Amino acid sequence: MSTEIHDNPAVPGMGQTRWRQLGEMLLQRGSVDEEQLGEALLVQQMEERYLGEVLLELGHVDQTELYAALAEQAGIPFVRLEPVYQDPAVAGIIPFAMIRKLRAIPLFKVERRITVAMDDPTNLDRLKEIAFATGCRVNGVYTTPEIIDAALDARTGNLIDVSGLRRSTDLSADVDDASEDLAGTSIDWGGMDPAELSKSSVVVELIDNLIIEALTVKASDIHLEPKARHLRVRFRIDGILQDRPSIPNGYKSAVLSRCKIVADMDIAERRIPQDGAFSMKFQGRRVDFRVSTFPTKYGEVIVVRILDRSSLKLDLGTLGFPETLAERMRETVARPNGILLVTGPTGSGKTSTLYALLKELDAATKKIITLEDPIEYDLSDICQGQTHAKAGFTFAKGLRSILRQDPDCIMVGEVRDVETAQIAIQASLTGHMVMSTLHTNSAASAVSRLLDMGLEPFLLATSLSGLLAQRLVRRLCSNCRKPYRLGEAEASALQLVFPSGDRQPQLFKARGCMYCNGLGYRGRLGIFEYIEVDPRVQSMIIRRISGKDLERELKDDRRYRNLRDDGLAKVESGLTTLEEVLRVTTI
Repeated sequence: MSTEIHDNPAVPGMGQTRWRQLGEMLLQRGSVDEEQLGEALLVQQMEERYLGEVLLELGHVDQTELYAALAEQAGIPFVRLEPVYQDPAVAGIIPFAMIRKLRAIPLFKVERRITVAMDDPTNLDRLKEIAFATGCRVNGVYTTPEIIDAALDARTGNLIDVSGLRRSTDLSADVDDASEDLAGTSIDWGGMDPAELSKSSVVVELIDNLIIEALTVKASDIHLEPKARHLRVRFRIDGILQDRPSIPNGYKSAVLSRCKIVADMDIAERRIPQDGAFSMKFQGRRVDFRVSTFPTKYGEVIVVRILDRSSLKLDLGTLGFPETLAERMRETVARPNGILLVTGPTGSGKTSTLYALLKELDAATKKIITLEDPIEYDLSDICQGQTHAKAGFTFAKGLRSILRQDPDCIMVGEVRDVETAQIAIQASLTGHMVMSTLHTNSAASAVSRLLDMGLEPFLLATSLSGLLAQRLVRRLCSNCRKPYRLGEAEASALQLVFPSGDRQPQLFKARGCMYCNGLGYRGRLGIFEYIEVDPRVQSMIIRRISGKDLERELKDDRRYRNLRDDGLAKVESGLTTLEEVLRVTTI
């Protein structure tokens, strides 16, 4: 029977003898005296309450004393857990929704056995639920409710209250943590097909909790990948895919069908890829989701992209721009005409940078129009348009129409073809500031790409104002980062030049704690490379200089810093790690 001091009146009480034993134990430990114990026993008999609860309320014991006594009584270890402690080896092994519901803080894992700290480790139902979710044997140890609350706060920064979750699609109105036991992978559903099963409370709550957990850990994507014996689940957090507990095979078809239903897709069509979307209200704000499917051997892979407006950082400094570079960017976009191109691979934060630059403009006195595919976030005081390829509304066609709308500044989602590039140049030469993106590996290589499209060098040189390349690196968790000195052998092998000139500077490593989900990183920031198209660069463009040659020519310019240089500056500042910068940059 549970030894927890429950606040829930529905929890059965314990026998009087057991609680007298607890009182005697507290006496022996010196935690209370006879007068205090007598007073508490009198209140307990009159009000039929738990002795420990009465002692806490009267202030005769604190939680640590009481729960240490309970642990001793049950023969279970008691831990005084630091709120931010967690072994990185167990980070993410238990879904956070389950950690919060069961109030079980994972401590460490040895082979196939996990140890968790709980305020009631004698609750076998909780331990069984954790065992099922992890596939491991579970040991529980005692700690206090205060310590658990602090650990949960440290895990997320601010706990998310999901009680206000509502949907704009036809989903259940309220969402609670799933309580159904999903044990077993071979399930008899009585002939119910996946479409009908997908409407069952078990599957609905399973999807709900998956979304809640993704929002809690600030994931950007949910990946559902069918395998032969299970449905693999992964979250992309800070650009890196992280495995979550898999979904049993018996639920695979129903879960995938449920995702297609809420995204308004054809659940009977499994042969071709499909795209869909849905929205929900979470904590009073709207969150949008884009859903795509892709047929594979074991079923359709589904990826859910999370577009949470509250996570959008529309500030150049927060995005990682050094103040000197941020000021140069402000000067560029404030010009009456020109083209600013932001380059980088998919997922490198180009759109966020464009949004942050648009925010720097005075939308009250300027007409600003965007053309996007799709519109990811709403911007106030700005006219936002979305392309529609099936209807023939392309970037090129839309850009032509925008020029008849008397704009001051135009943001085009991407330069995909020569026609769009030519119209952008025309817009620039006729007195408009144009901002767009281009998929190239560096700022300098954007010139080569545009010339290869067939654009005239003199027109390109005249219209371009700036070229910005960027990547995203994970931001070190400031709570647990660990300092170290770069070894001489490593420094020589990598041939790195840090801004300070120190060949062996003090850097930081990722460590992992509850605050950062045991990853050592929390959030992302950008590293940047900016080329201002001044008369010197213009002359090189007219000469059709290659991207590599342009980079070599700019090395003597003190204002120019390539992606790796900017990354190393952020490494030396303790914002990220050397491994992160080396991961996303090339020499």
